[in-house]
Amino acid sequence: MDKFKIAAADVEKLHDAKIDLARLVDDMEDILAPKLLQQLRKVQTKIRAGLLDVNTQKDTLWQKRHNYYSDMKNEHGMRTVWSMFEVDDLDSPSMITATELKYNGWGEATIKMHPGNKTYMELWHYAEQVLHEADDMAHGFIESFTQAGDICLLGTGS
Repeated sequence: MDKFKIAAADVEKLHDAKIDLARLVDDMEDILAPKLLQQLRKVQTKIRAGLLDVNTQKDTLWQKRHNYYSDMKNEHGMRTVWSMFEVDDLDSPSMITATELKYNGWGEATIKMHPGNKTYMELWHYAEQVLHEADDMAHGFIESFTQAGDICLLGTGS
């Protein structure tokens, strides 16, 4: 059978649509005619079956990246968790050129960063530093970096 490539963003859209459809079907279960509900359930089954291989590949990729991030965490002595799963190489350059990293969570802090592009690994180190300065290591899941001029905002989770 021929194989097609689907962009990761499109896989996410399909996944979200599959969940939206399931919610709609569940919400309408009591008001739909039984035959129509049965047809919708068959469509859901076909969608799940059609996405099975893609979901398996996605899960495998997620596990591979999770293991990679875990290895890098141990290698670099990090205390936080990298949660930006779209990044497949922490040594690759990011588009972040800001010279300050700001964190406004349970604590607040701003630190200086070197000028120019930073690798994702450098950003992770800066994130640890700003979280330490803010005395907020409870939110140690690194989820985003949003640049606004010379300032970059760190987004975290717990």
